[in-house]
Amino acid sequence: MRRSMQRGWLAVCLVVAGVGALPMLPAVANGPDEVGSRLRRLEDLEKIKALKHRYVAALDDLIGDPAAVPEFVDLFVNNLEVEYDAYGTFTDKASLTAFLQNVISPAFAWGFHVAANPRIHIHGDVATAEWYLVAQALPEGGAAVVPFYGRYVDDYVRTNAGWKIKKSVLVFDPPPLP
Repeated sequence: MRRSMQRGWLAVCLVVAGVGALPMLPAVANGPDEVGSRLRRLEDLEKIKALKHRYVAALDDLIGDPAAVPEFVDLFVNNLEVEYDAYGTFTDKASLTAFLQNVISPAFAWGFHVAANPRIHIHGDVATAEWYLVAQALPEGGAAVVPFYGRYVDDYVRTNAGWKIKKSVLVFDPPPLP
């Protein structure tokens, strides 16, 4: 009786602490193979999250600093596809690099991006995810910060160098006008 009460309190504490939001896994493993696959899935989820975190940090770094573009572009596979809404679609690292260095980097003096609330689905060595985007940027020479809202819809692939972005589609979702 006492042990079941402890487990109940532990479950309540985990939910209150936000741990209940983690992907639910079966309570009992059927053997070492299942434990290994569960562990790999959790590791893959964290690696994909870390990749997107590097993406938004590198994006903020390249705003106003074209020298930071290669670090950002290295997050993608060579045969990439990047769709930046009205800004265009890029299908190789050279065209993405040119766009970032010649258009985005000089257009903004400062930027702050957050990618949050991911819905990640892993299928072996490929994965998909959708992230909410909240960003602010200060145009070069501008006096006011401009907010951006949207979603990233991404495809990932496991490579010898780890997870990389294969496709990223940015869809702007501006708030409705009054």
